[in-house]
Amino acid sequence: MGKELENKNKKLKFAAQAVIILLAAVCLFAMTSGSNQAIASMPIPETFEGEYSIDGGQWKPLSEEALSELSAYDGELTARLRFDYEVAQGARLNFYLDHIGYRICVNGELYMESAMMEAGFLTDMCGSRWENIFSPGISPEDEVEITLANPHRYCNRNAYRYFFSNLYIGPDNDQVMAGYLEPFGRPLRIAGLIAIITAFMLIGAAAAASAARFSRALSIWEYGAMTFFAGAYTILDTVDISLVSSRIIFNTYGKCLCIMLFTLMLGFAAAGRLTGKKRKIAQIALYISAAAEGTIIVLFCTGVSAIYDMYLPWAVLQEVISLIMLCCSAWQFRQTEGKERLFPSSSVLLYGAIMLDLAGVGANMYSHFTITKIIFGVLLLVHICKTAANIILNYQTAYRAELLEKELEESRISIMLSQIQPHFIYNTLGTIRHLCMSSPKKAAELADDFSMYLRGNFSELDNREPIPLSREMEHVKHYVNIEKVRFPDIEIVFSLDSEDFMLPALSVQPLVENAIKHGLMGMEKGGRVEISSYETEKEYCVCVKDNGVGFDVSAVHDDRKHVGIQNTERRIEAMCGGDLKVESTIGEGTTALISIPKEGVK
Repeated sequence: MGKELENKNKKLKFAAQAVIILLAAVCLFAMTSGSNQAIASMPIPETFEGEYSIDGGQWKPLSEEALSELSAYDGELTARLRFDYEVAQGARLNFYLDHIGYRICVNGELYMESAMMEAGFLTDMCGSRWENIFSPGISPEDEVEITLANPHRYCNRNAYRYFFSNLYIGPDNDQVMAGYLEPFGRPLRIAGLIAIITAFMLIGAAAAASAARFSRALSIWEYGAMTFFAGAYTILDTVDISLVSSRIIFNTYGKCLCIMLFTLMLGFAAAGRLTGKKRKIAQIALYISAAAEGTIIVLFCTGVSAIYDMYLPWAVLQEVISLIMLCCSAWQFRQTEGKERLFPSSSVLLYGAIMLDLAGVGANMYSHFTITKIIFGVLLLVHICKTAANIILNYQTAYRAELLEKELEESRISIMLSQIQPHFIYNTLGTIRHLCMSSPKKAAELADDFSMYLRGNFSELDNREPIPLSREMEHVKHYVNIEKVRFPDIEIVFSLDSEDFMLPALSVQPLVENAIKHGLMGMEKGGRVEISSYETEKEYCVCVKDNGVGFDVSAVHDDRKHVGIQNTERRIEAMCGGDLKVESTIGEGTTALISIPKEGVK
């Protein structure tokens, strides 16, 4: 009764704690969402009316429809605007620049000009970034003239539209836009960080594998490098990266280099899983890609061209390379089965995503290579889960192997003890004593066989490796010689056509002992045991056959007399991947067949 009351009190205590925590959360949410501070901390979108002109041409209304059709490739744009909302003096006017320069005039007077415009459109000063100006005090009656210039002819077609669609009024606080954009950028940075951590784990595993001289060390390194560049690109490609890191040049060129190196490392990783002609074709394509990327980097380092300006030829080449790799991976997929299909199917999905992203599908200011990011993230999760499952499986296998090793140890002892039963020793010693008086020579021979028999049993007790059949047969013959002296009317025949293979020690002798002891001893007299060995196309075989009384095979595992057969069966399977089959017919005899596969463990 007291225990029930205690459990009830615990439940009430937990319920009270949960209710208090929930009420606190609701209170905090209500206060922050309804407070004036929260409203004041949100940037306000600026709207406007006006007109625009391209390269001094005809003026046109700057409507929503016109914004959707604007192309940054058409030339320098000048817009005359009147804002709908006042931008108070000292307030910030925030805007997004996608590799473009700007000039802002208020009522005909120059107010602000970007460094890129002043420097004559040096493209190495480009970048995707958020920027702001402190308003001189702009009212709806003031005319604001904005000039935008794009030094590029590709990659940022929507730059003008992004600028006019992302004008925000914010207070004098550096954290305003960062807080507003954080929901768009933070999840991607977290995903990128997870990828980088995973990459370092893979690179560490590659180093360990290389030190241990594992053949897959290079592949693990390629997967690690590919994952690192994917994670770094995901971080640098976030829409608010300029508010997190002010190093615009590093952010821009780092992003370009990361996507180039990601596709290259993906190619090498994918090619490593291909075979035959497919691998040769893929390797040629990858060497061409590597040469092209090396050339781009050299041109940048020597000041001939900016990486961003080389993006178009790289993208065209990468489309071709991706198509080749996709076809090779699909070809490999068709020629594989089961679990082996995971890697070529992953390559097909990734290269298909890259081709779509290079074609501009799904691109926007918030994310580039969006399809590739999604596919790579899903595949990374799948491969991590698969690796975790393999680790668990390997641990279970190692644990089972340890148990099996212990069982084999016990089995060896059990077999040795089953071979040297006290009554067998007493009977053999009694026979030797009798022969010492009637036939000393035979007594000496029997003593030699008995000595060798005992030595064989004790020496094989610690043997954990298979032995040649010829060595096992020597032990069997010593045992047979002892039994033939004791029972001279039995017939033992050896027919060994193949002896050049290995099997567990003390695996044939228990079968011969069972044939004599349980097969022939039940007969009134005589009996025959034939021991043969041969090989087939796939297996080596040892057969022990008798014409004795036979037994019920279905009861073999319940009869302690057959413990030797059970132990032998387990050891043959564990040490050689073979099996032991026993067939018997009551009144006709028993056949025991050991089969050892030529290809090793099954």
